[in-house]
Amino acid sequence: YGLSASGLTPFEYALAEKLVGDEIQLQLHKSQLKDFFGHIQTPIIDPAVQSDSILLKARILKIAPASSREVVKTLADIANCGDSCCGHH
Repeated sequence: YGLSASGLTPFEYALAEKLVGDEIQLQLHKSQLKDFFGHIQTPIIDPAVQSDSILLKARILKIAPASSREVVKTLADIANCGDSCCGHH
């Protein structure tokens, strides 16, 4: 994690130092989702849910280093952004 022009997202910080099998549980407001996940694809939220609050529960299933190819590709994408980065790398 952490391969983004803006650094770690709050979601990545919540996962930091966790081990396989660990869980996190967070209460988020729907308006926080974009900032909380940053460049990471936001989970799909059922539009029928009327609450403004979302309970997020995540479990660490596997921890693996990024491949060299993935790192190089992401760094190249970030370098090509210039001043108009979309933040989704």
